[in-house]
Amino acid sequence: MTIKTLGFIGIGNMGTRMAPHIAATGIPLHIFDLNEAACRDLARAHNDIVVEESAAAVAKAADAVITMLPAGTDVNGCALDADGLAEGFSEGDILIDMSSSQPWMTVELATDLAKRGIRMIDAPVSGGTRGADNGTLTLMVGGADEDVERCLPVLEPMAGHIFRTGNVGSGHALKTLNNLLSGLNTVAAA
Repeated sequence: MTIKTLGFIGIGNMGTRMAPHIAATGIPLHIFDLNEAACRDLARAHNDIVVEESAAAVAKAADAVITMLPAGTDVNGCALDADGLAEGFSEGDILIDMSSSQPWMTVELATDLAKRGIRMIDAPVSGGTRGADNGTLTLMVGGADEDVERCLPVLEPMAGHIFRTGNVGSGHALKTLNNLLSGLNTVAAA
């Protein structure tokens, strides 16, 4: 099943730079962030972006929703709290979590969403704001093969490299290891 309409939640330093790459493909994009001004600014710059008033409204408008939030607890709240994604998703819709989250929280959320007929993949990023600006992020993608395949057309415009890591949660596990190695290299260099 092709993704015809996409949602994006988290219009911060990374999301502001990532969302335009998707909008440039012509896929209609519905966005939400607690920072309403950031959403309005992004929508003014790109005609194919529509600002919604809640996560639930984004999920109602889209076949799939990307979250790019500070932590796993934020993703869980966005998905499951009142006016959250689960209230707007239809059966078969998919959550693409691109945040840096804890792997076990990702697995728990995916299990909870699956009980409601909602699919999930995790696709955390590496490459920082420069990679987001240039559409050259490295993505570590975990999830069922059919779900990952379905999401590739919306992930590829943001990515220079996409690594498939296994089941849902494995992308966040690899991202955790990547951050650990990066920190160790910094300490060693110091």
